[in-house]
Amino acid sequence: MAKNVVEIKNSDNKKELIIEGERVKFHYDRAERLAMTRNKSDEKKNCFFCKKNASVLLTFINLALIFVVITVYAGLLGKSKNIVENGIQYHLTKRIFGNYDDINFIFQIKNNSKNKTYLDVKEGVLEIYDKNSVLTHTVRFEITKDALEPKESFIKSLAVEKPAKGKYDAKINLTNKEDIKLTTSFSVK
Repeated sequence: MAKNVVEIKNSDNKKELIIEGERVKFHYDRAERLAMTRNKSDEKKNCFFCKKNASVLLTFINLALIFVVITVYAGLLGKSKNIVENGIQYHLTKRIFGNYDDINFIFQIKNNSKNKTYLDVKEGVLEIYDKNSVLTHTVRFEITKDALEPKESFIKSLAVEKPAKGKYDAKINLTNKEDIKLTTSFSVK
C-alpha cells in the first residue's frame, strides 16, 4: 500500500479506520445511521397524507368542492318545471335569492326548433295556491313577442308578495293553451 492510504479493519464486528497509523472510530454503525435518516420508507408505506399520496388527496378535495358548488347552485336556482310542445319549451322557475319581501318566479318560452315559430299565446296567469288549494295570489302578464327565432327566448320575471309561512303551489295558465299547465311547489319559512 502507498503512503497515507486509509485501511479499514474489522475487529469484533466493529469498524475502525486507520489513517496514517492513527486509529479513528465510527461514532455510529450502519443500522444507527440508517435509523437517523429522514427517508424511512419502511415505516410510512401506507400513510394516506404522505407526499406520494398527495394527488389522491387533492382529487378528493376537488370532488368535495365540486359537490359543494353543485349543491349551492341547485339551491339558489330553486325548483323548476318545464314542458316541451312542438319545439317550444315552456319553463317556470322559482328564484330563492333576491328580494326577500317578494317571491320571484321566472317564466321562459324558448324556441328549440330550427325554424322561426309564431306564438299564439299573448297572455298568461300565475296563480299561487296554499296547501288547501285556496287561491292566495294572482299575477297576470303579457307575452310581448309574436315570433321566436331558433334558440331565441322570451323571459318574464314575476314577483308575488310573500305569503304567510306554509307550503304553496304555483301554477301558470296560458290563454289559448289549456293543455300547458306548469306547476311547481314551494314553501315559505
